[in-house]
Formats: sequence, C-alpha cells, structure tokens
Amino acid sequence: YSAEAEADLSRAVKLAPDFVDAWCALGHCFWKKNDLNAARDCYEGARDRQPTPDALRALSVLCRSVPPKSPDDDVHGQSVAHARHAAKLDGSGESWYVLGNAHVQRYFSRGRAGRKPEDLLMAARVYARAEAAFEKAGPPCAAPPNLPGRFGHPDLHFNRAHLRRYVEDYGGAAADFEASRALDASLGGADARDDVRRWVRRVEDLAKRRAGLKPKKRGELDAKLLSAVSAPETFGLADLADLAPSPLDSQAAHLGKSPNSGKALFLVVALELRKGGSVPPDALLCLGRASGKENEPPCVALSVYDGDTAKLVPGATVLVLDPVVVDVPGESGGYRAVHVTDASKLRVDGVALRRVYAGQASSTAL
Repeated sequence: YSAEAEADLSRAVKLAPDFVDAWCALGHCFWKKNDLNAARDCYEGARDRQPTPDALRALSVLCRSVPPKSPDDDVHGQSVAHARHAAKLDGSGESWYVLGNAHVQRYFSRGRAGRKPEDLLMAARVYARAEAAFEKAGPPCAAPPNLPGRFGHPDLHFNRAHLRRYVEDYGGAAADFEASRALDASLGGADARDDVRRWVRRVEDLAKRRAGLKPKKRGELDAKLLSAVSAPETFGLADLADLAPSPLDSQAAHLGKSPNSGKALFLVVALELRKGGSVPPDALLCLGRASGKENEPPCVALSVYDGDTAKLVPGATVLVLDPVVVDVPGESGGYRAVHVTDASKLRVDGVALRRVYAGQASSTAL
C-alpha cells in the first residue's frame, strides 16, 4: 500500500471520472490498505462506467468479503454473476477460476435453505475451463533461462484439490495437490496429498477385512442384516451388487441425479471412520446384504454430507433412498462407497436423518 498512490489516484478519478483504469487502480490501492468497503465502491464505480473483466473479478471476491449493503442482498449470487460476466467478456483462465471459487463459496454459504450440488458441479466444470484457458494462454512473459520452476496456477490446483477431496474424487485430489506442490510448495500440497493417499489406503484395507470385526461382533451384525425391513412406498429394496455405479471423475458428475432412483439400500453400520472432522463428509463402514453372486455380506463405505450422524453407530440399521454408488480407486483395487448428500434420504433405524451443515475444508483465499 502507498498513501502517495492513493492520493494521486483519488485526484485522477476526480479530474477524469470516466477513467475506468484509474478507478480499478484506486480500488486495488484501497484493497491493499484493507479498506474493503472503499475498494468495493471503487470497483463498482468502474463497473458502472464500463464493465471490465478486472473490475468484475474484483467485485466477485469483494461482494462476499464485506458486509452486504442490505440484509436482502444475495452477495453470493452477485459474486457468481460478476464472475460469470467477466468470463463472458474475456474467457480468461483467471475469470473462469474466480467463477469456480464463487460457486464453491455459494455452496458452502447456504444453510437452512439447503445446499445445491449444482454449485459444485458447475465449479468442477469451470475449474476445468480455467485450466484449459491458462494452458492455452501460456506464461505472460518469457522466463529467464536460469529461472527454476515452471509456469502454472498453484491456487487453482490447490482449491480444486479441496473440492475433489470433498466429493471423494481422491485420485484427482492427490493429483491436484501434487500439481500445486510442484508450483508452490508453501501451500502445503505435499502434506495434503499424503493425507489423501493414507485415507484411501486405510479405508481400502478395512473394507477388504470387513472392518476387522471380531467373530462375535460380526455375528451380531450379520443377524441384523437378516432382519425384516420394508422400504417406503414407491421404493424397492435392492442389493448393493444390483445398483448402478456413478462415475467418479473431475466433473463431479456423481453429485447429479442418481441412476438408482426409486431403489432403497439396506445397510448395517459396522465401524465409524470419521465424524465431525475438519474434512467432510462423515464416513462409516457398513455391511450390506449378500446377493446370490456373493459368498458373504459386502463391506461398503457410507459418506454422509450435512447430516446429524450421532445415531450412526455400530449396529445401527440404515436405509439409503435413491443411493449414489461410486467406486473409489486404490492401490489394491479400491473400495465401493455410497454417497448421501441429502440427509432426508437416509433413514436410521427407520427415522430420517436430521440436517446439519458442516463447514468448508481449508483452501487458499477464494
């Protein structure tokens, strides 16, 4: 921040009120000063005179970083709209990147109104467009031949890695954390990459060993699997082997409509893996009913987003409606997981799960 620059730019916008670049530069100056309200006013002044990608990207970030001017302001909706307008104007990697961040922030900002997976789907898509645009544009200038490293956008990879880990695309998350590490080791990508890989190895091992249960406990859970269960009206019971898996890819397509609509999956909780941690979702290992193709009950991970999992304890019976099934790759074949993003579609001992809202995992400034 420079007080001299602030004074000069303030005079410039007074002498030439339509000088859009001066308004943007003054907004940047106030931003460095940490006067975010004044920065927002300057970028709004630039936008009102001539919408430019720089001003719109800045407004996308600022309008969700400062208190709204009115209690009725949809700041996250405005953030998405500003970033989308910027991407429409220049199609740059930076504009697509800011739009991806805006969608992620809007998803996590929603509370009682309910989060919309469409925001995460859109974020995954526009992050991919940002990456393609950055690669097409190349470095802004030629690097000196003796300068180590390579050109890239470490924050894009780091933020997208957190999104991928959240939706359990662990292979993509590890690859993005590694890419961020290669570009900027200070972000902590190496540790996050190793955490992701350790998690997959742990769940994969436990799933193969049927949660490592002792014979007595295993017998108790097997008995529960044989108990009578009825699905709600319009739903039909299905075995895990009969369900269609959803693709687990960089576009987060598995968050869309389930290919198993109208079906219900009966499970018994065998082991708690993760609850209430800094990295959603909550996760458990469950046993399902064996089909005619299987010799023993299959073991599957159950991932629960934004649900009160206090009653999901070993021995609890679970009914998943419209189940979303994904195959998580691993070093030894991976494991199968069932995703529940709508708590109302998870019945625990016959009662629908209550919604709660977990926070976002840490990432770089969005």
